[in-house]
Amino acid sequence: MAAKMAGARTIIVSDLSESRMALAQELGATDTIAGTSTDIVEKVRSICAPRGVQFAIDATGNPKVIENMLAMLAPRGKAASVGVPKVGSKAGIDVFDLLVFGKEYIGCCGGGSDPQQFLPFLMQAHKEGNFPVEKLITYYTYRDFQKAITDMKSAVVVKPVLLWS
Repeated sequence: MAAKMAGARTIIVSDLSESRMALAQELGATDTIAGTSTDIVEKVRSICAPRGVQFAIDATGNPKVIENMLAMLAPRGKAASVGVPKVGSKAGIDVFDLLVFGKEYIGCCGGGSDPQQFLPFLMQAHKEGNFPVEKLITYYTYRDFQKAITDMKSAVVVKPVLLWS
């Protein structure tokens, strides 16, 4: 949704879940690639031939995904991780490639935004129908918290929300 709102022309999503990729297409993804694919970098580079992607976001925190994300960047491309890895996780990064091609990689907490500006922006976007966050949310009673966790881990839902009333 964010890439679409930012005006990206090509939005590529990779996931292990077919249903999540279908949702991503509904929300603006132009291309999807199965997360089980062994040649994700080559597939992305073929979609964004010949240079690769200008921007990439990792929402998994998985070191292999981070390595692939950096390998698919175009020269002067920018990549960010928003997914939280396990403590002590390490990714193999080709430092020479980053340096010579001017690529950037950052960690991102809270979207790197100013909440006093960003939250009203999101609320307005939702009001205008450009940020349908309700499509990502599934509600559970607090008594069903175990099911919410199971459904999240098995990719049945994107964002489980517990209701306490």
